Amino acid sequence: MYFRLDLTVRDMQIENDFEIDYGGKHQIKVVLRTPTEEEQKIGHKKENPFCTITGQWLLKDQYLLAFQNLANKQMPEGSKKTDDWEIFRQIHNIDQDGNMKEKGCGDKPCFCQVNSVRNS
Repeated sequence: MYFRLDLTVRDMQIENDFEIDYGGKHQIKVVLRTPTEEEQKIGHKKENPFCTITGQWLLKDQYLLAFQNLANKQMPEGSKKTDDWEIFRQIHNIDQDGNMKEKGCGDKPCFCQVNSVRNS
């Protein structure tokens, strides 16, 4: 399964975009790049580069199923409702049956943004 984390690094101007390929068992790669002109036009600052980290893991079936549920906008089977469930449900835009709405958390990084699942 491929994992990706997108971050913005604040106040770190870089001369050139660059990539570090750590390789290894999980094929870890880090890309640091300056926002494009289009991205700057919508408000991203040149001195705040984007950092994208990717990696690959082979998941056991029980974990793969949980990610497949998330990709299908469903809470994983066996998810427990804690005392904070109502707040969590509202933040992540989840209905009473555990179905995630399309908008999810908006632009915040979150499990709601799982798009597709394929074990590699």
